[in-house]
Amino acid sequence: MKYRVPAPLRPSKKRYLAAVIPDVHLGYHQRVPAHDPLVWDVGMQALAHLADRLTHVIIIGDWGNCESLSHWAALRADQVYINEDIAIMNHGLDEIDAICDPYKIKKVFIEGNHEVWATLLEAKYPILRDQINLQRVLLKGRQRWTWVPNNHFYKLGKLYFTHGNIRGVKTPEDMIKKTGKSVVYGHTHGNESRSLRGLDGEHSSWTIGCWASIEPPPPYARAWVPEKWVHGLTLAQVRANGLFQVNFRRIIESSYTELFDGTEIVADRKQAQRRIDEQMRLLDALELEYRDRYYHPSGRVKEDDPVEPLRGTELRTRGYRARIIASRG
Repeated sequence: MKYRVPAPLRPSKKRYLAAVIPDVHLGYHQRVPAHDPLVWDVGMQALAHLADRLTHVIIIGDWGNCESLSHWAALRADQVYINEDIAIMNHGLDEIDAICDPYKIKKVFIEGNHEVWATLLEAKYPILRDQINLQRVLLKGRQRWTWVPNNHFYKLGKLYFTHGNIRGVKTPEDMIKKTGKSVVYGHTHGNESRSLRGLDGEHSSWTIGCWASIEPPPPYARAWVPEKWVHGLTLAQVRANGLFQVNFRRIIESSYTELFDGTEIVADRKQAQRRIDEQMRLLDALELEYRDRYYHPSGRVKEDDPVEPLRGTELRTRGYRARIIASRG
């Protein structure tokens, strides 16, 4: 029996290829990263490899850990402060820009529940209104970025993207029933998919893992073992007619993945350590500035035209050195 091979269908003239970055949770708690540095390295390598084909990079929420804005009272001990969170979040956005901007890739930042803590804090303390505006602080001066508020959606063709902390949504099936659309979302840190068929056709929904630290689990897990969390990178291919394919690629043992084109990517541990070292220098500088503003020892005198101190005027006391500046008599 002979089979006639049909001529290939003519592909659409225009399509989108979007890399979707799930919950990263960039930040540190007591100098332990809430994100996974090796997973981050795999993800950046993947973006760099695909950059000449990508049209969009979509951050799907919880980009930063935002520990300092947490409304969970149990996490108040040994808190970082907001400038630390913002510095690490901006450090990550700088790397995204460096990869995407040469290719004029559109970038989308969907606000997650960890970012929306800033808005909740402003609502609780109106005197802080617009003082912690993450949209302004993170995206100011950056090109080709679109900000999508928490629980809003970004659309490519017939596919929708959101963070996923929607009331009543616990599973991909819930998301389809709630929205009546095909949705890619994060928030759960797991990987599940479901399809349902209704009167208006078939809809599918996916949860797409995370880049957060799983071992050890981050403080916001509150001693809960995250047994369903997985690491992964998602690619969404959307044609001009709106039809799409969603491809989830697991990042195995925080260090390895294979892309849909067969490219294997392995984490560069030295590069990951260099990133950590650079972020530690950022945190050290901010901590020094913070101590200088709030905890500096007394006895310091600053003047526009300091003069050499007279011999014998140096005073040592309780672990710090104060220098008394005598004027020229």
